[in-house]
Amino acid sequence: AFSTCTSLENVEFMTPSTLQYVASRSFEQCSSIKQISFPLSVTDFGWNILHQCSSLEQITISQSVDVKRLGLENKSIKINNH
Repeated sequence: AFSTCTSLENVEFMTPSTLQYVASRSFEQCSSIKQISFPLSVTDFGWNILHQCSSLEQITISQSVDVKRLGLENKSIKINNH
């Protein structure tokens, strides 16, 4: 969807949201993303959606999501749970 979009910095979804799935590599190599907040309605993610997002500092995500699937290389990213 936004893969390799280098000008994208912050991502928030409209609420309420009916989005349930984020496809693999949707935000891969978006090197300027600093913050992304997924709505509670998202319960399934493809692999590596945040792979090589080198500026990512914080994500907000449902507590039930397995963050290992997201492709986070940077272990210092703050993860907030809904």
